Amino acid sequence: MIIILSGADDLTSDRVASELVRRSVRFARLDLSDFPQCVVASAYLDGSGRWAGQIRHADGWTVAWEDITAVYYRRPGNFRPPPGLTRADRRFVVAEARGGFGGVLASLDTRWVNHPFQVADSEFKPVQLAVAQDCGLAVPATVITNDGRSARSFASVQPQGVVYKALGGGFYRDNDDNLTLIYTTPVSTESLDDAEIAATSHTFQSLIDKAYDVRVTVVGPRAFGVAIHSTSAAGRIDWRSDYNSLRYIEIPVPDAVADSISRYLCRLGLLYGAFDFSIDYDGRWWFLECNPNGQWGFIEQATGMPISCAIADLLTGEATL
Repeated sequence: MIIILSGADDLTSDRVASELVRRSVRFARLDLSDFPQCVVASAYLDGSGRWAGQIRHADGWTVAWEDITAVYYRRPGNFRPPPGLTRADRRFVVAEARGGFGGVLASLDTRWVNHPFQVADSEFKPVQLAVAQDCGLAVPATVITNDGRSARSFASVQPQGVVYKALGGGFYRDNDDNLTLIYTTPVSTESLDDAEIAATSHTFQSLIDKAYDVRVTVVGPRAFGVAIHSTSAAGRIDWRSDYNSLRYIEIPVPDAVADSISRYLCRLGLLYGAFDFSIDYDGRWWFLECNPNGQWGFIEQATGMPISCAIADLLTGEATL
């Protein structure tokens, strides 16, 4: 039994589910927010260091812990406690759910794409940049600082200028709970304010004079490379800011880059990664980041690349690692 661990409205997971249905592969879809209101679960140590027992879902399916052969971990929601609890009780219930039900899930000795522990560790941008460079990928000059003097000194010697990038996922939630995505932003030396920089860590990178961007979606042994061209000024700085301006063209991944990517994934214990590169006018590939849980549905939809098939191959054990 394969478990798709994701939100019910995740369109990317829908593509994997459809592929498993097409193959007549047995699977169940589960969200952490289903527990405990829609899920009853019991787990017993079986004497060999593995958990036995079962998960029963209100949707009508039941699965034994020991029958779970693979897990596709794709941004599940948060545990949702029963209504009517105090705030303190809610905090306690969520913590116990995470440590109990979530802990048993995380202990499963099966194939994960990707395991949540590896996802959490590899989401730190400083880790990504250091590992990428150590694995042979070109990384833009970078400073992470809360010192205005260091930021200005760095910016003053970057010939193409600098950009600011958020470190904590790139999202800002305001006092009214509105969510905003922080895009890559060019900054001038004069705009770097000491007080603002001193408030927390900031990342500044050398601006790459790029011809276009590339997304490389890596699934086990397969790498799907797509050049991303934007027709808008905003999209050329950060293509996520203007999806309507984008054009996708399938391209091969150079052998040297592919080898470095393989080493990167091995170092961080990942089977999947969404790698972003900027390609300069000399054809050099500059590593920007690797999202261990990144979306790929829009790439498959735009290009027809069989990414969902590759993920299904990993989950069913048909892919050779």
